[in-house]
Amino acid sequence: MIVLQCDKCDKQISVEDKFAGSKIECPHCGDINRVPESAAVPAPTASNAPTAEVDQPERELLQVRPSLWRSRPFTTSLIALAPPLLTIVGVVQDWAPLTNYWGWAIPLIAWIALLIWWFRKTQFELLRITSERSIYRYGLLSRNTSEVLHKHVRNIKIEQSFLQRVLSVGSIAIDGSAGGGDGDAEVVIKDVPHPRKLKALIDEHRDL
Repeated sequence: MIVLQCDKCDKQISVEDKFAGSKIECPHCGDINRVPESAAVPAPTASNAPTAEVDQPERELLQVRPSLWRSRPFTTSLIALAPPLLTIVGVVQDWAPLTNYWGWAIPLIAWIALLIWWFRKTQFELLRITSERSIYRYGLLSRNTSEVLHKHVRNIKIEQSFLQRVLSVGSIAIDGSAGGGDGDAEVVIKDVPHPRKLKALIDEHRDL
């Protein structure tokens, strides 16, 4: 069934499909109207309108920094615990060098050194993972930035020793080049916790 509108009285006329392309008389006013070749395409509604893909804003998923204790647990524990233990033993055993104020300064100096080491190791580096890209930043006063879009990622390499696997820490290299060479990875960060979870998070937003 074809529905058209009279050119003169603006009233609707319904005719069978076999009259498509012919001329008919309006039953209301007698005006001659031409029947279109096919039925008119209905206006888009909420049910039949084409759905366009809406661009989603970039979302922050995760920020991660190197972990000092996970990467070097024995060294960190030694620096943190050895000075006060040495001072306590020296005081108990009445070691002359450790009974004056220099003895109490040893753990303080060691802890300051540990704090500086921790700050340089953990606060100079940052890996941000968003819904679209991975961004690596290095430096404090001067800053270097590298990033790679997830849709361009060709290879993600993880390196872990046995101890690092036990402590869930390791290095991750994100390569967005077509060649996939390890030395050309755009983003490389070492001693990050849970590197395999980072890879899985990036894989969720890659064009695999």
